[in-house]
Amino acid sequence: MRPTAAASLVATLLTLSNSSAGASAAEPWRDQPFTTSPAILLPAARAAAGSGDARVVVLLDEGTETFEADDSVTVRYHSVYRIQRAGFDEGWSAVSVAYAPGRDDRPAIRVRVVSEDGTERLLDPKTIDEAPVHAPSPEMYSDRRVLRAPLPGVAPGAVVETEIIRHDRSPVPGAGSVRRFTFGNGVPVQRTQFIVDAPRRVPLRFAVIQLEGLQPVRTTTGDRVRLSFEKGPLRRSRTARSPCPRSSPRRRRW
Repeated sequence: MRPTAAASLVATLLTLSNSSAGASAAEPWRDQPFTTSPAILLPAARAAAGSGDARVVVLLDEGTETFEADDSVTVRYHSVYRIQRAGFDEGWSAVSVAYAPGRDDRPAIRVRVVSEDGTERLLDPKTIDEAPVHAPSPEMYSDRRVLRAPLPGVAPGAVVETEIIRHDRSPVPGAGSVRRFTFGNGVPVQRTQFIVDAPRRVPLRFAVIQLEGLQPVRTTTGDRVRLSFEKGPLRRSRTARSPCPRSSPRRRRW
């Protein structure tokens, strides 16, 4: 008996649903940040990282920028990576983010380190140090500051999850802004996602550089529009980076 169109549609929807559920189970850190139990997180991270020769593998590199009508932007950076073996760069054992108090709120930092034995350690806010960012020359002055902290328990087999949230206010309301987000790292990156969420009336323009063919998925809900760029896996790039908000020649301009 030949299936009807309705039956075929139901079968397709079930297939897509099952596929989505499988992807979610394979990458639990995407849908359940900071809540996945070590018993589920560790084997999933081990499987996703693979068995290459990299000392660190980034499992998820995710950035979200939410624009408001007053030109303010809330930036959320979420990263999950696994320490594969000894000899990794010390930058993976720390977290840092810069900001300008004159136009930015103090960033919020959250970190969880799950050791290979299942021990879970959270970043102690008391260990976060704040210092001024030195200008590149004596003739330049800046109010920029940097928050930084060492991460507890970072060792081979550990899975590290970081989240940084920063609220930026425009110094000149209505002037707009040019922003960028980097795809790739000095280590393999299994999945990268960059999301821009803004009011529909805000004219969004973007350029993809050195990532030919990458186009966003555009969705509209009410008076807001969302652009989602996703790519992966990506091999290690020539420029090494620590897992903190950053920029490099491979970027997207807004």
